[in-house]
Amino acid sequence: MFGDKVTITFVDFALFLSTFQAHSLKTSNELKNVMMDKKLRLIFNMYDNNKDGRITKYDLVVVVHKLFSNLLDHVQIMRIVDTMMKEMDHTDSNQIMFQDFCKAFAVFDMTEMMVTWIPEYHGRTTDDLQ
Repeated sequence: MFGDKVTITFVDFALFLSTFQAHSLKTSNELKNVMMDKKLRLIFNMYDNNKDGRITKYDLVVVVHKLFSNLLDHVQIMRIVDTMMKEMDHTDSNQIMFQDFCKAFAVFDMTEMMVTWIPEYHGRTTDDLQ
C-alpha cells in the first residue's frame, strides 16, 4: 500500500486504518463480505514482498524475519515458514495464491479478529455517521 515510502502522511495512515473500521450489527452481509475481501487482500499484499500476485517461500521468510527476528533464530523462522507453506500451498506449487490464502484464513473467525463491533446506542450506529 505504501510502496517504498520512507514516510507517510497522516491521511495515508488514516486511509490504511479505515480498512479495519468498525461497523455495526446492521451492516449488510454483502458489505461485510466486501470488507472481509478487502482486509484479506491487504494482508495478502503485505506478505507478497515483490507484488507479483503470489506469495513465495522467500516472501514468507522476509515477512516472518521482519516480525520475529528479535525473538526467534533462523531455524525457528524457517520452521514457521515451512509450516505456513504446507498449510496454504494446496497445489504444491511452492507459491500461495490469493484464493489459497483466503482458504487458509477461512478456518479462523476473522470477524472477531479484525473487526470491532459497535452496538447500537440510543438507536444510533456507526452507519449513521456515513
